[in-house]
Amino acid sequence: MYVPKEFRESNFNQLIAEMKKNSFGILLSNNDDTKIEATHLAFIIQEAQENLVMITHLAKPNPQSKTMNGKDCLIIFPVPHAYVSASWYVEKNIVSTWNYTAIHAYGKVTTIENKDEMRQIGLKTSDYFEKGQSKPWKYEDHTEYGEKLLSGIV
Repeated sequence: MYVPKEFRESNFNQLIAEMKKNSFGILLSNNDDTKIEATHLAFIIQEAQENLVMITHLAKPNPQSKTMNGKDCLIIFPVPHAYVSASWYVEKNIVSTWNYTAIHAYGKVTTIENKDEMRQIGLKTSDYFEKGQSKPWKYEDHTEYGEKLLSGIV
């Protein structure tokens, strides 16, 4: 992504905070035919020593889930954006534009199919996204149904 230097954010902590606040991203990877595939997903962003770990899950029938293990990927976190009309300014010789914030995170995909690890991801995901709810949904209250669904995700 081209980013003019005056708009570049180099504060790593700020970038992490924005990804956590706006954690719905687009996972892009190449399939075996070198075609780009994309899936919109919710991510849990975790700091692990000097790395970031981004946890999500895909449905097994999603073709992207079958071709991305071990490959480089890009996750785009699109955040606030808005049209800015040149008519809003008093100055002359300006043009309209689109102001936006986007974070591009590059990394390597590791797929997990171990049921115990998938269960932990399910628990983390529901705990993470349910924390602000007045009556949080709990995996433990739906264990039988949740266990059936584990075989359908990666």
